[in-house]
Amino acid sequence: MTHISDPITIGNLTLDNRLVMPPMATAKADEHDCVTDAACDYYRERAKHSKIGLIITEHSYIHLQGKAHPGQTSIASDDVIPSLQRLTDCIHQEGVKVFAQLSHAGSAAQSKTTGQVPVGPSPIYHPKQREELPGEMTLPQIQQVTQWFAQAAIRAK
Repeated sequence: MTHISDPITIGNLTLDNRLVMPPMATAKADEHDCVTDAACDYYRERAKHSKIGLIITEHSYIHLQGKAHPGQTSIASDDVIPSLQRLTDCIHQEGVKVFAQLSHAGSAAQSKTTGQVPVGPSPIYHPKQREELPGEMTLPQIQQVTQWFAQAAIRAK
């Protein structure tokens, strides 16, 4: 019988146990959307005292167009990699594995945060964002977002 405290191997990754901390937005990024000491402290505390096997960090936006809110961490360019590495290191120092959650807010984004018109699958208000009608994405725009996700995944790795 399998128990929550048993190790598990998924592909090349072995977790010490089956306890996972899901992503929870803290909005602790700095004015450049990089990881702060406060964010590192938050994750370090959870890694140190929780006895979990894996932390999934809060959503990091893949492109400014998809930034959900102020204080959100960026994974949208190579210049943020040292910041994200710092976060990864502080979690690993406590013996916990870490995954990044990649995000594009889509029609929930707001131009006051991104400086861009929000976009989505259709020009319908998002239930949580009724201030701006999003633009309907074209096929090339969808393909571009797919590329942004791929580039962000490479940065995360």
